[in-house]
Amino acid sequence: MNQSFTTSRSFTASRWTPDNYFKPATITVTDKAIYISQGSMFTGLRERMIPLHHVSSVSIRTGTFFAAVRVQSTGSLNIAWHGFRNEDALAIRDLIYSRMSKTESQ
Repeated sequence: MNQSFTTSRSFTASRWTPDNYFKPATITVTDKAIYISQGSMFTGLRERMIPLHHVSSVSIRTGTFFAAVRVQSTGSLNIAWHGFRNEDALAIRDLIYSRMSKTESQ
């Protein structure tokens, strides 16, 4: 029996930042994709999945306490989330790039 297990790591934005009061944004990075969910009191839950082979760049903008993470994928899809701790934003970027390099070498 051949099972493949994917490892994942999740990061949750702070509730102290705008748009994250009711349901903070969550980014989960797996071996094959990035999963993002963000909820709102009025619009419900919004979820996205970006396969790692579609990611073209990841950038972060750090502030005094919190940072924004921006992922640009092929097809000019540009998605940004904010409210992550600065350390988490750096870890998200580094984790995505390391997982991307692993998938490219396979």
